[in-house]
Amino acid sequence: MKPRVTSVCRLCKNERQLHDSHLLSAGFYRAVSDKTSQNPHPILLMSDGAVRTSRQIRAHALCGECEQRLNKRGEDWVLDNFWREAGDFPLRQKLTKAEPVWTRDGKALYKSSDIAGIDKSKLACFALSIFWRASLVVWPIKGTRSSYISLGLKYEENLRKCLLDEAELGRNLSLWIWVSDCAEPLLMANVPSGVKYDRFHGYHFTIPGVFFSLIVGAQQPEVHRQYCFVKSADAPILLTNDFDQSSYKRLFRRNDLTHLIQLSERSTGKSAGAWDQLGGRRPV
Repeated sequence: MKPRVTSVCRLCKNERQLHDSHLLSAGFYRAVSDKTSQNPHPILLMSDGAVRTSRQIRAHALCGECEQRLNKRGEDWVLDNFWREAGDFPLRQKLTKAEPVWTRDGKALYKSSDIAGIDKSKLACFALSIFWRASLVVWPIKGTRSSYISLGLKYEENLRKCLLDEAELGRNLSLWIWVSDCAEPLLMANVPSGVKYDRFHGYHFTIPGVFFSLIVGAQQPEVHRQYCFVKSADAPILLTNDFDQSSYKRLFRRNDLTHLIQLSERSTGKSAGAWDQLGGRRPV
């Protein structure tokens, strides 16, 4: 029987008995397991190679109440809606029943706030909670306790307060969401990782069929704020058929976000502007 750990919960800041919390739910690990293989465990990517393992990333970080809060306000909904197998991708099915704002080159942009069955608050809470958790210096990495990404104290605290409904997402934080339009999207789940762009940082993670980006920095282009899934009342989501390729680019090598900005410029015939400039246009 594992010993109980009592310490300060990283979310509510109260001293309580802590759970052995997952960074990513076990449900995502199961989704990327190869059930046809003699060794069905998912592949863990590391800086010095890769290995199949059932080991999951866990740490004593949250009390039971906060663990349940994040589950009920985001994770449970995402587990019910991400890609599991061919024909079973509820989030995409809900998107494709609606009319996109515009389409171009195999991509389609949707106002998910208008789509029945898509819970904007739960999808946002899930994404922000994963980025926030990954920034905590609690995870066992190479024999020590460390974090997977570094947001800085100001942004980390803003995310914590957002998850407690004590603050709105800061001006210099923007969340973007991509959904795969591939018949069988990349079967990969990863913890957040970071890329340094010229004037800002981007942090990314994926679960099967869905890719999340958190853009961080005061000098990020204004269009990133305008298309933020949280700040825009329209909760924009991009459905894309180059999901695998774009996921690899954002996770494993430097790449900017100009492709979506260029798409919006071509659709409006002018420089990328507020979301309502795209509204009312017929898909092309």
